[in-house]
Amino acid sequence: MTASSAVAILLQTLAKLHSIITKPEEEIDMSNLKARFDEAVSYIKTADGDFKPSNEMKLEFYALYKQGTEGDVSGKRPGMMDFVSRAKYDAWEKCKGMSKDDAMQKYIDKLETLK
Repeated sequence: MTASSAVAILLQTLAKLHSIITKPEEEIDMSNLKARFDEAVSYIKTADGDFKPSNEMKLEFYALYKQGTEGDVSGKRPGMMDFVSRAKYDAWEKCKGMSKDDAMQKYIDKLETLK
């Protein structure tokens, strides 16, 4: 490795560190929240064992996931005979007005109470 390539690598590393250090605190918290949320979602998707969550619990996780990833529910409420889609819509609608960050944190908190 030449001295100039070592200096270039050092400068790139310093630039990355500088961008991390100078990020607003809320931006750092948001990226940490998003990483923890993604980890919680992955945990639920790949969970093994004999745990059988109730339909109500599944709907709560679904609603928090949708609110955390998409925000407020939109579109027309599914018809009366489409029981599953209607239940999902209704669960998500209960989260209306909740921020994405709050929904992600509640998702994480809910999972933590079950571990």
